[in-house]
Amino acid sequence: MKKKMIVCKQCDIFISSLNLIIETDGDYWHGNINKYPKLNKWQLEQREEDSIRTNELQEKGYNVLRLWECDIRKMDLNEFQKTLKYSTMEVK
Repeated sequence: MKKKMIVCKQCDIFISSLNLIIETDGDYWHGNINKYPKLNKWQLEQREEDSIRTNELQEKGYNVLRLWECDIRKMDLNEFQKTLKYSTMEVK
């Protein structure tokens, strides 16, 4: 049975001109398996909630970009702009 969430939570960043929601996921709290290969129960539940939330937002017509904390920390402005361009081209 798939859980359904109500999409009424606040998003991290919304760029209205691109119809883009950006979620910035902390490596620990959202369970980045590249940083934490053995996830605890809470992290697994959070990953499931993130997945459901992303799907619901996309079903409502939003472009959704999720960025890991570790990727944001090493990203420069040019990389961020390329990521934005790619994410809005990918989901239309």
